[in-house]
Amino acid sequence: MSAFSKRFSAKAGKAEDLIRSAVTGGTLFSSLGFYYIGPIDGHDLNSLIPILRNARDSKHEGPILIHIKTKKGKGYTFAEEAKDNYHGVSKFNVKTGEQSKSSSKLPSYTKVFADTLIQHAKKDSKIVAITAAMPDGTGLNIFRKEFPDRTFDVGIAEQHAVTFAAGLATENFKPYAAIYSTFLQRAYDQVVHDVAIQSLPVRFAIDRAGLVGADGPTHAGSFDTTYLSTLPNFIVMAASDEAELVRMINTSTEINDRPCAFRYPRGTGLGSILPTINEKIEIGKSKIIIEGKKLAILNFGARLNETLKAAENLSKKGVSITVVDARFAKPLDENLIWQLATTHEAIMTIEEGSIGGFGSHVVDFLTKKGLMDSNLKFRSLTLPDIFIDQDTPDNMYKIANLDSMELREQIKFVITLIKSQRKSQSDILDSLGRLEKGQSTLLDKLVKTEVYLLMHKKRHCLKIGYSENIDGRLKHHRKEWIILAHEHGSKQRESRMKHVLKESGFIPMPCTEEVFEITPELVDILEANGWVGANEHRDRLLEKDVQLDLTSQNV
Repeated sequence: MSAFSKRFSAKAGKAEDLIRSAVTGGTLFSSLGFYYIGPIDGHDLNSLIPILRNARDSKHEGPILIHIKTKKGKGYTFAEEAKDNYHGVSKFNVKTGEQSKSSSKLPSYTKVFADTLIQHAKKDSKIVAITAAMPDGTGLNIFRKEFPDRTFDVGIAEQHAVTFAAGLATENFKPYAAIYSTFLQRAYDQVVHDVAIQSLPVRFAIDRAGLVGADGPTHAGSFDTTYLSTLPNFIVMAASDEAELVRMINTSTEINDRPCAFRYPRGTGLGSILPTINEKIEIGKSKIIIEGKKLAILNFGARLNETLKAAENLSKKGVSITVVDARFAKPLDENLIWQLATTHEAIMTIEEGSIGGFGSHVVDFLTKKGLMDSNLKFRSLTLPDIFIDQDTPDNMYKIANLDSMELREQIKFVITLIKSQRKSQSDILDSLGRLEKGQSTLLDKLVKTEVYLLMHKKRHCLKIGYSENIDGRLKHHRKEWIILAHEHGSKQRESRMKHVLKESGFIPMPCTEEVFEITPELVDILEANGWVGANEHRDRLLEKDVQLDLTSQNV
């Protein structure tokens, strides 16, 4: 026996000796180079704790594998006998084991999915359902009662669930893979290679989309819109309420040439009247909920109700907003987006997912079609770049700035930006006209570099001025320059932007580290880092026929 074995035996005592004598020599783990200990009764703390301490304090240089066996729910009969319940519990009756149920009479999204799928399965024998050890959580336990031979639980193996679904699709079945958003991440390689590349009609029912409350960041459905919408041959939908979920399930039954996914949140619906299973949606077709002016909001998913609350509140103050239920992240309703971009001054997207999802696809379309070149404002509201700790869903969305109150503030800011743009455009043209007439009042403003203020997304300002007016040190230059100075004193943001510009190859003027020549490339860098307003004045700032000769002025 090795010195390491002797140390373990001496410290752990008789219990460990018996364990190791039963498994030492020729085990699979030992042959792979592990120092294997076990199996150990995880409920026998008198044996377990010394072994864990010995492993912690050991000077063994190789890997140590401790094999511990426990029984789920040990000590409580109801938990021991429940295969997929009591992992996490709400308030429950200790004597009967019955857990307290929600007082809401509204059906959960999960139950709406299961009931709707059952109705379709009664009419179509090709429909089958697949779960990865989550029949209760996905509602397939209800489906299994009706169709036990058409329900497949593959265990905790989402990768196999997806490949299995792909195989069934090749044989003309209609597989529905019901998997939580967070767990589908495990099978992304299979989604790409086994489903998307072959354009197989697997239907993904993505439960727990968005923030999920008590289950916390491990179960949050934050990334599925992003990682699925990037794939060719995919249709990606999100239900704004339970009625829309039914329509999306109905629609999915007839998508037989490519994969599709419909996402829906945890919890109960809004009380919407459920349509029949014959009511479907045209692929890639959005729905206008409210028609207004100036600002158009495209909502993707279950934040629609909060968006409508914010819009209703602002409508009482005379703010007219268009609200759209986008329904599809892919394919986009390009015709409607084009129409909104040409009839509104700003577009805002809202989604309960990470950056790179619906909003990113919208702005990509707007950019490629040149719709951002005509002063159109754009804002994309997504989940923040953090993992949000468990809380109530309402509090989590408040932290994410996606509750109705924060949405209202974001909308108000965009409306203010639209108004300030109109005023700024008028002021700068008027000021330039007065300058050409030699009026000195504007010259005083130029000396203070206050010709125009660019608004940052965090409500800070960036000033634009002219090089000839910086303490006279840059006289005889007839170029326009950008001065990185925040009206509200945000030195941290100012310094970070300077660093970005320098890293991008822009060299400040020798006299000061705050002055950079305005070029189209510099404007692009500013806009990419959140500074907005530069694009609409690019032509004016770079206009060759604007000759401002200030060298004769006494500065």
